[in-house]
Amino acid sequence: MLPFFRNHVNYAVMIGLVVPFNVLAISWYPRKSFRRRFLIFSLILILVAVYFAYTRAVWVALAAAAITIPIIKKGWLKYFLYAGFAAILTFFFYMGYHNHYLDFAPNYEVTIYHQELDEHLKSTFEGKDVSSAERIYRWIAGIKMWMQHPLIGYGPGNFYNFYKEFTVTSFATYVSDNPEKSSIHNYFLLILVEQGMVGLVIFTVLLFVILSQGQKIYLQTKSKAEKNYVMAILVCIIILVINLMLGDLIEADKTGSICFICIALLVNQDIENRNLLQGNYNDVGRKNAFR
Repeated sequence: MLPFFRNHVNYAVMIGLVVPFNVLAISWYPRKSFRRRFLIFSLILILVAVYFAYTRAVWVALAAAAITIPIIKKGWLKYFLYAGFAAILTFFFYMGYHNHYLDFAPNYEVTIYHQELDEHLKSTFEGKDVSSAERIYRWIAGIKMWMQHPLIGYGPGNFYNFYKEFTVTSFATYVSDNPEKSSIHNYFLLILVEQGMVGLVIFTVLLFVILSQGQKIYLQTKSKAEKNYVMAILVCIIILVINLMLGDLIEADKTGSICFICIALLVNQDIENRNLLQGNYNDVGRKNAFR
């Protein structure tokens, strides 16, 4: 638990997870108060830090999380989860059908890292960014590994030990030697490779239950302040889930801890809601008894 982060991704994700709670804290204090102004300043500072961290997954996650707020308020989150799951299955089926994924192999000579932000984003959409290309290189290897051991996988911590023999050369980049021994950069695929379909189903069901129950807890919560609190927790979890699609940080000591703390906070709020509901029933029962 060092005070520093291993790389810019861990750093950006961690401060990105703080954003919903920072916004929540701003709502606690009256306008023009010192504390509110300080929190607004800290939010701006955090967003600037995220911007200069050059971590696209966090940018996308924050934007997507903002979009999910009205979805949660309307009670539609579960349907969007179904739609997202169907879209992912369709995407993988299309890429695998007649090996369509081979049509998207990058050009080794022009697939590089870009320092300027506009070039960085442009190269991502054009398929010329090395970090994006390297992710695809490892994802393909991971899927091929899973096909060898589909049910229970290769076992925890074994992606790096086996993935290179499953890679497709046409997707290689100049960083494919991987001296850092980094992983697949997608936690869902990492589970699929190392724990098979059994592990992926368990983890996916866990996330679905957490988010759908979180939606239910939000709608059942009566107090506006507590609703905002539950919303911040859900948005934080959504930010992490989106980042898990482009990284594998949930087992890291800092980001992973936030995830499980958020789950515990949702459970605690659910217990409080149930107790309040039970208290209301008891009050009604007592009133009826004295009539």
